[in-house]
Amino acid sequence: MELEGLDVAHLLFSVECPSRRSTSATACGPSCFVEVGARDLLAPDGVATAAAAIGASIRALDVAGGVMAGAEGWFQKILSLVPRRPMSVGGSPRYGVYDTDFGLGRPSKVELVSIDKTPGTVSLAEGTDGKRGIEVGVALPEAEMARFAECFADGLLQL
Repeated sequence: MELEGLDVAHLLFSVECPSRRSTSATACGPSCFVEVGARDLLAPDGVATAAAAIGASIRALDVAGGVMAGAEGWFQKILSLVPRRPMSVGGSPRYGVYDTDFGLGRPSKVELVSIDKTPGTVSLAEGTDGKRGIEVGVALPEAEMARFAECFADGLLQL
């Protein structure tokens, strides 16, 4: 598999951080930016490499001015990465989407439809029972989805 000529892969995600913020704001959603060499991700220990880079990005929130350090440049940084097709994460297993009840009962299926308009985005939610499991949503153009499904199936066979 090739990452379409990219030498560096990018991941963008927001972080829930009430224990890390230094303001009295009730909500906080700083962005984490992860950069990893594409070849490193394709190596046999690529998943471990990705996990280590994500962990380092999260730990960096605890230093150098707190979680909002550099916030004024986040939007521009995100825009600069768009041509490089970064991967991003929408949603969280902590949002409790299956606990939401607008008077019609709990939902039986929730999908983050906005990921369809943002290539490279995956959605995360807790499992439908709200207690275990994680739902992962992926939206790709048809040919890329077929390729993803093939790679995913191959990965399952290796478990």
